[in-house]
Amino acid sequence: MLVRFTSCLAALVVVAVAGQPAYGFCFKKKACAAPACDSCASAPADACGAAAGCEAAAPAMVEKKVMVPEWVTETRTVKVTEMKKEEQDRKVTVMEKQTVAEERTKKVCKMVPETKTKTVTYTVCKPVYEDKTVEYTVMVPVSEKKTGVRKVCKTVPVTETKTVTCDNGHWEKQCVTCYKVKQTCCGCECVPVTKMKKVWVSCPVTKEVTVTKCHKVVEEVPYEYTVTTCKPETRTKTVKTCKMVQEQQSKEVTYTECHQVVEDVKYTVNIVKCVPVEKTVKVTVCVPVESEKQVEVKVCKMVEKTIQVPAPAPACGGCDAAPACGGCN
Repeated sequence: MLVRFTSCLAALVVVAVAGQPAYGFCFKKKACAAPACDSCASAPADACGAAAGCEAAAPAMVEKKVMVPEWVTETRTVKVTEMKKEEQDRKVTVMEKQTVAEERTKKVCKMVPETKTKTVTYTVCKPVYEDKTVEYTVMVPVSEKKTGVRKVCKTVPVTETKTVTCDNGHWEKQCVTCYKVKQTCCGCECVPVTKMKKVWVSCPVTKEVTVTKCHKVVEEVPYEYTVTTCKPETRTKTVKTCKMVQEQQSKEVTYTECHQVVEDVKYTVNIVKCVPVEKTVKVTVCVPVESEKQVEVKVCKMVEKTIQVPAPAPACGGCDAAPACGGCN
């Protein structure tokens, strides 16, 4: 629709341009209209063919019919395809799992017992007793008396002279001056007071005294003691010895022997198989449905219109071609 409008507008512009005169585009130039002058020879011509020095005259207007595009709203009937939902029955094939019992045969190896008898030779050991003289050694205890010396610690008194110092002093009474605090009217003052005090007067005296001390003395004293020692002694005795002698013997034994036997055994196996099954299911499908609708559309139409355009000017080619100049004398 836009393309049609553009093409119509271009055609209108071409028609309008084609209907205008050659000087129609020179309205601002005052030399485009035919001049009015007294003589053709006295007025030189300019580029447009008119005489120089002439005044410009107003162009004459004429009516012209042109085609103009115009937008019009129209109601049209169109066919529309719409999708409509519809439920339909459809047959589909689905695979269902079914358990099928199948009988199979397999070979099984079994052990069959069989009882047999055979003679077996074996070796046994029998004890044989013998008398044998054996020498053995025993330890016999023997007591012996021995003399020894041992150290004995004794305490022996010893008298000694020792110099000592003694204090032969005595007690005496002496006068001693001391001070006593006395309360007076002027305050406190120290007053000397004489007292009797008992004093020890020392008198050291040195003298010798006899002292008895006990000293430890170690002496060696002989003594007798008994010692028991064990001495080896060889003796003889008769003992019974047992000797194992090997002997071959035979006997019949019964034993069981197993033989392999292969048998065919039938067994049943449950196998799950997928079996195709037809089912009818309802499905919703979209079905195209055609219908008619009234729609409003905009249409571009060419409409005839009358407009005012300048009249074409006559060409300047001589005295006969320009009557507005007044003619030639």
